[in-house]
Amino acid sequence: MAASDYVEVRVTGLDDLQEPLAELPPKVAKKNLRASLKVGAEVIRKAWAAAFPRKTGFEADHFDIRTS
Repeated sequence: MAASDYVEVRVTGLDDLQEPLAELPPKVAKKNLRASLKVGAEVIRKAWAAAFPRKTGFEADHFDIRTS
């Protein structure tokens, strides 16, 4: 793999979120975190599906987002 095959992601501001999230009831914090992660993951899912080679379209239609 070449260096261009990798993606570097830098996340900033998490320290600013930690305290307010810790003050929320766990159920509320979990619900909001999952919703936010799904929005971000959807952007990535769409980019992957668009970049995936298409012969039948089957593979690109089967990228999915799940949380647990």
